[in-house]
Amino acid sequence: AEAFCRWLSAKTGRLVRRPTEQEWLWAARAGQKTSFYWGGFADDFAPYANLADVTRRELAVNGINPKPIPNPPPELDFELKDERFDDGVLHLAFAGSYRANAWGLKDMIGNAAEWTATATRAGYYAIRGGSFNDRPHKALLARWHPAWMRPFDVGFRVLVEVK
Repeated sequence: AEAFCRWLSAKTGRLVRRPTEQEWLWAARAGQKTSFYWGGFADDFAPYANLADVTRRELAVNGINPKPIPNPPPELDFELKDERFDDGVLHLAFAGSYRANAWGLKDMIGNAAEWTATATRAGYYAIRGGSFNDRPHKALLARWHPAWMRPFDVGFRVLVEVK
C-alpha cells in the first residue's frame, strides 16, 4: 500500500496516502450520527454493504463435488452471519456494487476491510470497515494487524490531497 501511494504520488504530482483511522471513520459516516451511513444495526444493510448475511448458508456443503445443502442443519450451518438480510453476494462483490454514502463514497463498509495509516508503537495498523466475512457489529470495530500480515479480506483506500 505504501509503495503504491509513493508511485501514484510521483505519477500525479499530488500527495497520495492511506487515511488515518479518524479520517476513515469521518468519511465512512459521511456526517451521519447513526452507526452506519444508512442507519443502525436493525436497518437492512443489503443495499449498502457486502457483509456476512444469509448467503453464508451456501458454505454448508456436502458431497465429493460439494454443493450447498438446502436448509442445512445447525451443525453444518455454523458460519456466523446476520440472517435477516441478503446482499446477494457470498464473497467479494465488484467494487461499487452498493449504494454510496451521502458524500458519494462506495464500499466504505463491507466487501473488503481497509488498512488505515494509524499504527501503534508496536507496528500494528488499524483496519476498518469490515468485510464480506463480518457481521455488522464487527464492521464497526477496529481490527489491528502488523504490517507484514496479509489478511484475505483486507484492501486499502487512498486519499489524494488537493493543493
